[in-house]
Amino acid sequence: NPTSTSTVFVPLFGLNLALAPTSVKSSDAYFMLGGGAELAVPLPDENTLVFAGIDARHRVNFKEDPFDYNRFDGRIGLQHAVGRNLYRATFSYGRFYLDHHYNYENTAYTLEWRHALDTRNVVTLLGQHSRLRFPDPALVGNSANQTIGRIGWGHAFNPQGTTFVFASIHFGREWDT
Repeated sequence: NPTSTSTVFVPLFGLNLALAPTSVKSSDAYFMLGGGAELAVPLPDENTLVFAGIDARHRVNFKEDPFDYNRFDGRIGLQHAVGRNLYRATFSYGRFYLDHHYNYENTAYTLEWRHALDTRNVVTLLGQHSRLRFPDPALVGNSANQTIGRIGWGHAFNPQGTTFVFASIHFGREWDT
């Protein structure tokens, strides 16, 4: 966590060391705008559909311009429903720009299975592999691959499904590239 002082005392050396401005705590107000859209098109068998979506976020800080960012994400996938089961396969891609400079990109492949136990309870299994890549040579060491899994359960308190609770357990592995 950043400190609010511009120096820090190091007892081992008996010195006050100056901190870089980016390591000193500062506050700011910001404006953020975001939105997205998704389109789903049923295939002729009516149990399968193709979907695609995009999301965008833009944040502008009033004083701390280096923390302004833009994020763009897109996804495309296939969904198939049969009986109480729903299967989804998704490919997604996103880019993040910090201070108007391309900072990183994320590519992910996701497989999901949802099973309705009854009209109010659904269990979910999800697996995802993603690749996070930083193109800047100074940040390339932050690039990583990640594989995660999720087991979840959802319960609707009313028949309309407007009031519900959801719990999940995530597990995974991440390794640098």
